[in-house]
Amino acid sequence: MKRAEELERFKTEINLVEYAFNSGYCIDKNKSSQNCIVLKDNTGDKILVGVDQADRHYFYYSVKDDRDCGSIIDFVQKRKNLNLGEVRLELRPWINSSYSPTSTLTLEPIPKPEPASKDRQKILAQFESFDAIAHHPYLKARGISQPTTSDPRFEGTIYTDSRNNVIFPHRDRDGVCGYEIRNQNFKGFSSGGSKGLWVSHSKTGDRRLVICESPIDCLSYHQLFPDDSTRYFATGGTISELQKDLLKTAFEKLHALGGEILIATDRDEAGNKLALELAKIAPESSQIYRNVPEHQKDWNEALQAQIERDLQQQNQPKRDRGRGLSL
Repeated sequence: MKRAEELERFKTEINLVEYAFNSGYCIDKNKSSQNCIVLKDNTGDKILVGVDQADRHYFYYSVKDDRDCGSIIDFVQKRKNLNLGEVRLELRPWINSSYSPTSTLTLEPIPKPEPASKDRQKILAQFESFDAIAHHPYLKARGISQPTTSDPRFEGTIYTDSRNNVIFPHRDRDGVCGYEIRNQNFKGFSSGGSKGLWVSHSKTGDRRLVICESPIDCLSYHQLFPDDSTRYFATGGTISELQKDLLKTAFEKLHALGGEILIATDRDEAGNKLALELAKIAPESSQIYRNVPEHQKDWNEALQAQIERDLQQQNQPKRDRGRGLSL
């Protein structure tokens, strides 16, 4: 067999999940999805394994080191310190059916990831390195209180990265597909990621869905109008066809339950346009409404204005107590 042909077979025929499992890695079922398998070993190494939909090669990304990635050949070279000739000897039994993996002793079959793009796997590897948070100076500066971010409705929907930016993950039907990056005077979206929806947790008794343009607006709306039967979606601004499809499914499910849709987009031209697009997606007989701030552009500005009014009211009695008698 020619070397190039053999290397190609290594990359396409050997399930990298199974190879890693037999090298001492354990599968994290809670973090894994159908197109991304998360594994970790007892040294703290964590990897994500997928299959490239373009060439059907198994590949991996390390969560801790973004330079540690590639095919099964790279995986073996970096973890066993072997040259290419030694790697070929190591992997040859796996394609010649002469290797008896320890996975045959497990009760459950080793999963094979569904093909996906490398960009998506890279996004997932980055996301795995983020830490879930309950509060952050940026959120505090925007008037978002810790009781709001600590609400179970928003648990695990807000993260921070190594640069202390706030991360809002977007999801599609297969899981995390991209993320918004926010900090003082900075706003961005993950390179290589795609916009899905930022979503709060849902509950069985939910009968209302509030849709805002940003996660900050969702948190602000919840803080202004707390309601235990409301779930929240953010689009990240203008919506794509993928987002329309996701929203259409959500609208139909809520409509079947007799719930209502509340559009809480910005009070500007872009917000008006988005509201019309959202209304077109909803089932014809839906209970659908729009709520916009009376004076401010968006719901975070409305929240900050309300906080300022509350502070002024709290300080008013103190000023009154300092005045003299009117004679």
